[in-house]
Amino acid sequence: MNKLSILCLFLVSSIGVAEAQELSPAEASGKVVFDKWCEPCHGRVAGGVFGGLGTNALPGTSALMVKYKGDLPPVLEDRIDLQPIYISTVVRGGLYGMPISRKTEISDADLQNIIAYLNRPR
Repeated sequence: MNKLSILCLFLVSSIGVAEAQELSPAEASGKVVFDKWCEPCHGRVAGGVFGGLGTNALPGTSALMVKYKGDLPPVLEDRIDLQPIYISTVVRGGLYGMPISRKTEISDADLQNIIAYLNRPR
C-alpha cells in the first residue's frame, strides 16, 4: 500500500470513530438496542452491490429496496425521514413480514432510545 492509501484509510476510519463518539447517551443506547433487534434484518451487509444490497442483502433491507425503488435509502440507519410515531407503531405492531416487538423484548425506554438513534442529527 502506498502512503496516500494508508492516509486515506486512516482518515476514513477516524471519521467513523468521531461520528460514533458524538452520540448522546440515549442515541448510543439506541444503537446498542438497534444492533441487537433491528440490524439483523434492517442493517447493511459488508460487500455486495452498493454496500451489501443485492444477493447478500438482509431481508428488511431487501424489502425496503424493492418498496422504495431508490426513492429512499433501504438501510434504516441512512434514513432521515423516519418519524417517531411511525417507528413506534411499526416496532410495536409489525408491518407486512416484520413481527411485533413486545415490551419484554424492547422496553418503552429502549424504543425511545432507538427513536433517538434513528433521528440523531447528521
